[in-house]
Amino acid sequence: MPFAYIDVETAVQRDGLRMVVVGGVPSPWSEAAKGILHIKGIEWAAVRLAYDSETLKQWTGELSAPALMVGQERPRRGWADILLLAERLVPAPSLLPEDPAERALAFGLAHELCGESGLGWSRRLMYARHLALPLSL
Repeated sequence: MPFAYIDVETAVQRDGLRMVVVGGVPSPWSEAAKGILHIKGIEWAAVRLAYDSETLKQWTGELSAPALMVGQERPRRGWADILLLAERLVPAPSLLPEDPAERALAFGLAHELCGESGLGWSRRLMYARHLALPLSL
């Protein structure tokens, strides 16, 4: 789904939901956050991650993506925080089970896939190490 980026200065002054995303290349974490917002039908403004932007670092607390900002609330950067924010903003359709045991299982499975040291995290590190290896014939 195509979208227009707004600059950081505009995003800081704007109300509503803004999300810092990696631009130009697909990022699994940014794409997942976009998917959550799409399913929930939540409108948002895109801000391109710029590693040299002091304004962006001050606003979001670090230079990483995705980072969701709503109003003057704290940044949401982790998968669980992003999901819970979307659930709070638009309760239906719910992306989490209502039953407490099923909800706990869903969070546990998601952590194993999305969380630090989870499958996605580990695969990213494997890929980065692979690229850093010297090429030999």
